[in-house]
Amino acid sequence: MAYHSSVGCDLGGDQPTGYATPSACFHTPEITITRLVPVLIFAQLLHAASYGALHAVSVQYIQGFFGKHHHGQGQALYSGLTFGAGGALGAWISGFLVDGYSTSAAFWGGAVAMALAIVVTWRGLQPPPKEA
Repeated sequence: MAYHSSVGCDLGGDQPTGYATPSACFHTPEITITRLVPVLIFAQLLHAASYGALHAVSVQYIQGFFGKHHHGQGQALYSGLTFGAGGALGAWISGFLVDGYSTSAAFWGGAVAMALAIVVTWRGLQPPPKEA
């Protein structure tokens, strides 16, 4: 199965680019790695649990920096910076990596970003101030 970077799915062969069956469009990297459905389900559940834990801790952490009357503003700032700006920047950079190199480069770029985030969190994250 061949992929075309500007379309996202292509069956190759005698079919024109962009005209693929739905199953070709849903061919994800996880399915490429394994066709074992239980492994796929376990990976998705692990992803959901780790993201849920991260989000719950992040919301609680952000609330510690804002007074009782400003929790909503703190959550808006958190959402805007992480989901908005962070997601846009990650998509932009990964697009350059995929077009310039490969999808593997985008994966490893994400891994490097995650490793940097761990270092920043471990070294630079301070506890919220205590309420008086």
